Amino acid sequence: MTSGRGSWSNVGAAFDLVADAHAEFVDRGPLAAIDIAVRERLLAIAESGPGAAADLGCGAGADAEVLIAHGWTVHLIDASARMLALAEERLRASSSVRFRRDDALESLRSDHER
Repeated sequence: MTSGRGSWSNVGAAFDLVADAHAEFVDRGPLAAIDIAVRERLLAIAESGPGAAADLGCGAGADAEVLIAHGWTVHLIDASARMLALAEERLRASSSVRFRRDDALESLRSDHER
């Protein structure tokens, strides 16, 4: 993982601390209603597939479930090791998912600065 700078330098460690609560909050808390709308849009995309997608900042992998269910290969990328562990638990039965620990925003920022 590339080293971060500024306020993003510890984003993975910060999400490691709150990963379980965040996953619960998204799945069953106030964000669940918003996430339903996101998943409805993903369903429209998923039905046009199958294909391949990258989920940057994947969290616990809830959104990837929609694509995987429609035959997509999904690359889940998150800076938090704990978030990726939760995603692996959730999606372990799927062979069409890949996991990568990386701070995607930092990688993109580094590429842009070259």
